[in-house]
Amino acid sequence: MALDGVRALVFDVFGTVVDWRSGVASEAEPFLKRHGAGSAIPTAFADAWRRRYSPAMEEVRSGRRPFTRLDVLHRENLEAVLPEFGIDPASVPASELDELNLAWAPIGAMAGRGGRPHTAEGPLYHRAALER
Repeated sequence: MALDGVRALVFDVFGTVVDWRSGVASEAEPFLKRHGAGSAIPTAFADAWRRRYSPAMEEVRSGRRPFTRLDVLHRENLEAVLPEFGIDPASVPASELDELNLAWAPIGAMAGRGGRPHTAEGPLYHRAALER
């Protein structure tokens, strides 16, 4: 394959190189236990939280809501999903919500936070494949 004119390859790596699901679940598990939802399945919690992402983004994309940082949307979605798991967000200290919200942080994912140490290896694998 001739790549002489190619100056850049761009990938959407979220969910491929970044294992968001197990990372968010591993961060959520102790939180759920501390707040009386220990029988909840952490991956189900991660999925429920993630399901709110597209509708929240659509509000911004459509112009119904002004630009809003993704961290803010994730935090709002976290507070909205907690009652589905029997947790009143008003009963949780803001500092704990802030900490759990970091489960989505890209820097945390790249550094191996939440059991994702393999993440940094993905781009190296793809580079090696292109150089073959």
